[in-house]
Parts: sequence; structure tokens; C-alpha cells
Amino acid sequence: MESFLTTRRRIAGRNVFRLRMEHLEPRRLLAAMTQSGLSLEDMRDEISGLFSSATIITHGFQLDGAGDSLMPLADAIVERNGGLLVDFDVNTDGGPGTFDLFESASKTGSELVLLFDWGDASNNDSAGWGEAAGDALFSIAVGLGIIAPAAGPANTTDLHFIGHSFGTAVTSDAVERLAAFEIPVDHLTYLDPHDFDQSRLPIDGSQDLDTLGLPLVNEAPVYGATVWDNVDFADVYYQTNPLGFFSTNPGGRPIPGAYNVSVTAETSEASFPHSAVWNEYYLASVNDPSSTTGYAFSSRVDNAVDRPEPRFYGSDQDHDHTPDAIANRDNGSPNSTGLDANGLTSAQITAGRWAPAWNSQINNAGFAFVGNQGSEVPGWAFHSGGGNAEITPNPDAALSLQSSNDSRTHNWTYIPNDVALLDYDITIPISITSGSLQVLIGDTLVDSLAIDQFTSLERTLAANGGLTLSSSIGSHADSVNTLTFRLTDSPSDNANITVDDVRFAHGITSPIRPRIIVPAAVATEHFIASASDSDLTGTAIIFEALSDATITATTTDATPFGRSLHIVDANQRSVGSRQGNSVFAEVQAGETYAIVSQALTTDQTITLQSTGGDASLTHLAPTNIFEPTDTNANGETTAVDALRVINELNARSNGNDDPNRTTEPFLDVDGGGFISELDALRVINYLNARGHAASEPIEPEPPTDFLATPVPFTPIQTQTNAAIPTTTQPYIAPAETELNSRPLNATPKPLASTGQSVSLSQTATPKESRLEGEADLSGDLTSPLASSEYSLEPTLQPRVNSRTLRR
Repeated sequence: MESFLTTRRRIAGRNVFRLRMEHLEPRRLLAAMTQSGLSLEDMRDEISGLFSSATIITHGFQLDGAGDSLMPLADAIVERNGGLLVDFDVNTDGGPGTFDLFESASKTGSELVLLFDWGDASNNDSAGWGEAAGDALFSIAVGLGIIAPAAGPANTTDLHFIGHSFGTAVTSDAVERLAAFEIPVDHLTYLDPHDFDQSRLPIDGSQDLDTLGLPLVNEAPVYGATVWDNVDFADVYYQTNPLGFFSTNPGGRPIPGAYNVSVTAETSEASFPHSAVWNEYYLASVNDPSSTTGYAFSSRVDNAVDRPEPRFYGSDQDHDHTPDAIANRDNGSPNSTGLDANGLTSAQITAGRWAPAWNSQINNAGFAFVGNQGSEVPGWAFHSGGGNAEITPNPDAALSLQSSNDSRTHNWTYIPNDVALLDYDITIPISITSGSLQVLIGDTLVDSLAIDQFTSLERTLAANGGLTLSSSIGSHADSVNTLTFRLTDSPSDNANITVDDVRFAHGITSPIRPRIIVPAAVATEHFIASASDSDLTGTAIIFEALSDATITATTTDATPFGRSLHIVDANQRSVGSRQGNSVFAEVQAGETYAIVSQALTTDQTITLQSTGGDASLTHLAPTNIFEPTDTNANGETTAVDALRVINELNARSNGNDDPNRTTEPFLDVDGGGFISELDALRVINYLNARGHAASEPIEPEPPTDFLATPVPFTPIQTQTNAAIPTTTQPYIAPAETELNSRPLNATPKPLASTGQSVSLSQTATPKESRLEGEADLSGDLTSPLASSEYSLEPTLQPRVNSRTLRR
């Protein structure tokens, strides 16, 4: 064997690694690991642009924990097609694992074969390992550049997934994730799928692999290996041979949606029939170019055999391990009664192609699976995960950080491209007053949270039920990384700071133009209808605090909606602290706030409470903080918004202000603390500056001080008893008012009484139905705008002391 050793430096900011090349039979080792293993990024650089198709192979249960049992199959595929073999091996001592890269010595090609290792997890006598391995396999495939989730259906790599035994469930879980991103899979092969609990095989029941797939039977999962709706062709080769008197040979079964072939007879003489399905039957089809089954259906094969249609039922199928509700085990026919009871048909079972149920979140983020060997936790061990921090026992399992440098790292995981935040819930005993919780993405420290810097409200929440925190993903979206939580500078060896429910979240910036609800009461329950108007990007309830208080907004249930609910101040800055689906904030008397949610696809309910009582919050907020010129909060700025201000001023200045008249919110357009003609002027200038028709919606823009740079316009002739068209002509104030022509620092000039009335005809515009409890400011009969025709007598007097109008 020849070998040589060379050293090169990686790009700036990375460690030095050694590139070792060895000649092997029949492979040639091109790249090897550093002391801790070649990283995903480095391996991706090595293979980039060298393949157009990929085969991903996953082994099953391994008693000794080894992960290369299917290496002969991987070798055979590389040698038949030419190309590269990436061998990933778990580092049983922790760390990221190692990658070896091999190249065919006999044939040049563009095939990449990835041999995936989950050996130590496969023999663990507890649940959660199958899904954790599937998640790691998916993430590694992304990290190597084999697939690109953000590209969805535009992925062009020709994919063939092969799984054996327990590995069929792992493969299925990875393919489901591709289905969630609509990434096509050309070929899916299950070899003796052992995705069920077989008697006398104790690990089966512990692993619970049959909970991972579809379809459901009697509302419960019964399959771990599934043919998802992104798969073009699926084939299954299985056997049901006994082994000895007690039948200790793991068996396989047909899978709905696949072309199923029983090889029970072909493997009956093998010393271990379960393994013979791959190392005798399927491997032979790879090595034999004349084969008409197995690998002959691969798109890589020259003159490939036509792919057959799915088949599941029939006398040639062995349904020993198929659920009774789906098939009659004695003759292989459909169980019509059982299928009907489950809302299924034999045609559906035969066709398969189930829609994915996975939702692109972090695997085992709530520690539902804790393993049984201390530091070995599904999702947090073997595939670049690990650490010394342990998990508190069920029923309320969480990551426990006891002393300085306690940490736990999650396996490689794909961070979707639309994610902005990493959310997590923490508890901190009230006795712990110092120390820092650090959050890392990969090797990057993204947050260091000093406990002594928490507010009193945050400390109270953290000690009583938990505090929800958010760390920015930054530039790590659309990448594969690890996630680490670490405690530093703790004065105690028994801090018992816990981390739970780690999840990705979208940004919580305020919607640009939300749908605004104006309820009769603020501190109550509010129904939020799903958004139907594409122009609306969320929902808001604007209110003013009449006294200092702590308010709480809570959503109806544990949905992603809870992560996008927040409380903002008048500057649209988030001011709340969260605990699960509740948001808490301390509000000050006289200040304006809003409860804001992102756009919803389902109806929700928000309950708002205040420690100051129901009367401590009012819906009569002086300003629409999202679009100040939209004084009736209907989602658009029109002349009616200016007229609302003018009518209010006219009512007050003429001394005919009815004390029983309904007070209107949002009339203080400039946020000056009182209502004046300048507020109407802001609306008029806003409309005029953009040249919009009076009823045409105005897209919001960054706040601009229109009073600082007034825009002149040419007055039009006063119209007597003539409506200004609200659909085609901009609304312009009558010349007599001179609101736009006087200097800003001049004393307001009295409006001359002309005896003429200016009528503004309001064109009815279809609106979506108002929400329950919402005041319709444009049609309320108690509003100055109640009539479809508005009359303005220009008799407004100069203000004497506008500060008296302050609410």
C-alpha cells in the first residue's frame, strides 16, 4: 500500500487539517479527517461539483454499534457507476464524527454514495433514536450539498435512498423531511423493512419505530417506513423466514405505495435471512448487469428495466406483519371491513404517497425522549451533539444546567431560510442571582444572558413557570449547524437552571400595515379572524394605559401563532416578556401600546388582562401608531380621515360638543398630545404629496414629517352642493380654509363663514366583515361620519389654548 501525507491550510479563520491519500483495493482514499473529523463544510468543498446523482444508504440494528455493515453494497454501487463514496462514522467518544472520501479506482462517474452511520443509536433500548437519526441524515445531506431545502422542487440531484431493517424507518424519516420541502426523490428502496414490534425481539418495542410513519390505523401509527408523496418509484424486498424454534429472525413486510417483492424463498437457506435480503439478493442485482430485478430499476443502469406499478395485495405477498385492519394475512387480500372503519381504500394503500406531517422544527426539542444511558439523549448525541449536562426525568423533562461549564449540544440540524429566531423556555430559581446562559450556533456565540441583568418581571416569570427567550439566528438561516446551551460564571454547583422547548421562530417585527381592531373594551377576550386580505400583514389592538400596570396577552393554544404575538410601544418596539403562549409587559399611564400578531391562517383568540383592572386600559388611543393618517383605522388613508379631525374640531369650537357624544380614537395624527387643524393638514398633505384619489389606499412608508416640508397645491373652486368624486379625484381642502397656505408658525386664521356647505359624498367600498366587538369607525351611527353625506360649515374659530384639548 502506498501513501503520502501532505499538509495545507484551510481558508482564513479555520484550523489546519491534514489531507491524507492512500491507495486501497479497490478504492482510493482522497481525503481524511482531522483529529476531530473533517467538518461538513470541508467535505462539502471537497465534493462540490463532482456529482449529479446520489445514493444514500442506511444500515439497521447493529449490536456492536458499528456503522459500516453495508459497506459492500456502497462499494458495489460506486464501482458499477463510478464516482465517489462518502463514509460517515459516528465518533462514539463524542464530537462531530468523521468523514472519509473514497473514489472508484476502476471507473470515472458522477455518482455520489453516502454511507450513513447511526450504529450506537440503533441498539439503544429506548425510543426516539429512529427519528433523531433520520433528522441527522437529512441535515448531513443538506450540509454536504446533496440537497438544498430552500430550492424545493428545483433540486436537480437524482436521489436514490436505500435502507435496511431499522434503517428503513430512519430513511423514511429523512425522505419525509425532503417531502416537506417538496424535494423530489427518484427512487426509494426498503430492504426487509423491520419497522414494527416483533415478538421475542426486545429492542423492537423499545425503539417504537412504527410510530414514525403513515397511514394511521385506528387513529394510531402502525408504520415506520412510508412512501411519501415526493417519491417517484419505491420498491421493497422482504422475507418472513423463521430462525430456529422461537423464530428469532427479524422479518420484513410489504409497505403501502411500493412495488413489493417477497424474497422469503430466495433467502430461506441463508444463515441469517434478514441480512441475506441485502447481502445476497439485492447486492447480487447490483453486481450482475443482466439482473431484471432490484438494482435493475435504478435510473443509473444502462438499459434499465421498466419500473412496475405499485403492488401490495395478492397471494404472492406475505402479510405476517401487516396490520389486520389493512390485509387478510391468510390470503393477502384487502380487509374491506377494516379499511372502511379507518376511512381507507385498497387503492389508497396500494398507491401510498402520503403527505408529510413533519413541520421543520428541532428534533426532540422538548426532551420528550430522554434515552436511558445518562448523557446519550436522542437528538442531542452521536451526530455532532453531546455534552455533560443531563436531562431532568419525566414527566417534565428539561435540560438541567447545574454548574459553570455545564453544556449540551444538539446534533447537526438544518435551520430553515425563513427562520429569524431561536426560542427557548428557561427556569431560574429565585435564589440564583448571578451567572450567564450562553447560546451558540455552531461555534458562534449568539447570546450571553447575564442573570443579574434580568428585569424583576423576567426574574419572576423565570422562577414561576418559566420565561421564554429569543436569540437571533443572524446569518445562520438556511444552514446546517449545531445548537449549544452553556452555563458560565455560576457561583453554585446546584444552580438547576433549566432549558426546554427549543424551537425556531419567525421574526416578531411589527406588521407594516396590520388590520386594526377597535374593541369596546381592551382587557377582555378578543376573537382574531384569519387574514383574508393580502394587503394586511397582521392584526393589532391599539390602546392607551390609564394607569401603571402589568398586562398579559395569552393565545388560545400552543401553536406557532404564540411565537408571533407581542406587545409594542408607540414606536413599535417590542416591550414584552414571554412565558409559553403568554406575553407580559409593564405599561405606564398615558402611553400608547398595541397587541400585535402576525397574519394568521386560522382563527385565534387573545385574552388580555391587566393588574390595574379592566378600566386601566382604554381603546381611545390618541394616535394610530401604525399609520397615523388613517384615523378611522380601516387600512387606507382618504379624505374622510382628514374630515374626521375637522368635524371633531368643529364640534368643539362651536361650543356644541355633546358630552354624551362618542369619543373618537386616533385623531391626534401628529402625536402632539392634542387635536388641532394641523392633524387634518397632515392627512391632506399626505394625500396630496402622493397624488392619490381620495378613496385610494395609501401604501405606508417610513414616517415623514410632512409639516416640516409642506407641499403646496393649487386650490380649486368651491363646489356648492356638489360631491367631490372619491374614486377618481384627490380630495383638496376648500380655499377658504387656507390650511395649506399659512406659515406653520402663524396664528391660526379664522375660517370665514360663507353660508355655503361643502358636501363630501362617501362612495361605499366593500369591506371585509368587522370582527366581533370591533367598532366600525367609518359607519358607526354615533360617529361624525355616520351619514353617507358629510356637511362642513366653515366656522372654525381660532384656538385659544389648544393644550386644553389634551386627553
